[in-house]
Amino acid sequence: MYYHVHAELRTAHELGEELLRVAHRWQEPMLLHQAHHALGITTTDRGVFVDALGHLEQAVTLYAPAQHGAHLALSVYDTGVICRAFAAHNLWYLGYPDQAAQRNQEALALAQELAHPYSSAGTFGLAATCAALRREWHRAEERAEAVIALSREHSFSYFLAWGMIMRGWALSAQGRHDEGLAQLQQGLAAYRATGAAVLQTYWCVLLAEALSKAEQTEAGLRILDEALATISTSGEHRSEANCIGCGENCCSRRGVVGRIRHRASRPRKPAFNKPSPSPASSRQSP
Repeated sequence: MYYHVHAELRTAHELGEELLRVAHRWQEPMLLHQAHHALGITTTDRGVFVDALGHLEQAVTLYAPAQHGAHLALSVYDTGVICRAFAAHNLWYLGYPDQAAQRNQEALALAQELAHPYSSAGTFGLAATCAALRREWHRAEERAEAVIALSREHSFSYFLAWGMIMRGWALSAQGRHDEGLAQLQQGLAAYRATGAAVLQTYWCVLLAEALSKAEQTEAGLRILDEALATISTSGEHRSEANCIGCGENCCSRRGVVGRIRHRASRPRKPAFNKPSPSPASSRQSP
């Protein structure tokens, strides 16, 4: 998880593949679950959503609550909860919003049942992000406030920053532009202070949206330009389409449509080779 959080996705992916090879060799269900969980999360951030969903659904299938109860005492979070929450994001990106909502509710229900604070904070954070993708501003704010409350109670600096970012965006989206932008920027500063680098592209999208709503469109465009430039080195393609879409919305306000798409279409060397997508048949509703 260290390499994933620091957006060293090539290394994280290679370690996940090695773990999967070992797990297959030993035929150990718990290890297989952990390997699919690790690859599912990393592949999500690489933007290879079909493959990521396959790994996450495998991890959910292998999840055994009785076994994971003992494991949870030694781990950071419950992987069964987080795999469901990440699966919801992949389902959304693949065009299955209803199934995404169902998986999201399953993750929230399991987190509530387990009553494990860090797992709950992570699930609320991912649920807030999922609500933002659905443009459900009030729900995003509600989930973000739950993250903030849990994180303050238990001193979770990473998720406190996440919650502040999401709440700031939600406030801005509801017309409270100055208040929302200030909290979003405060959350981003706190997030970077933790040393985390993953999700930076998506946070930049949210910041650019808030800047545009606050009549600071040029500043938003500069943020998006920087975000797109970093994708080629980080390999974090998860939010590339969001970045382009947000950029075109910003550009349309300034009469310079196409600037962001031009930036995104420039040839660039990928951070590492992405696997070929699964056949179309694998994209049927799970």
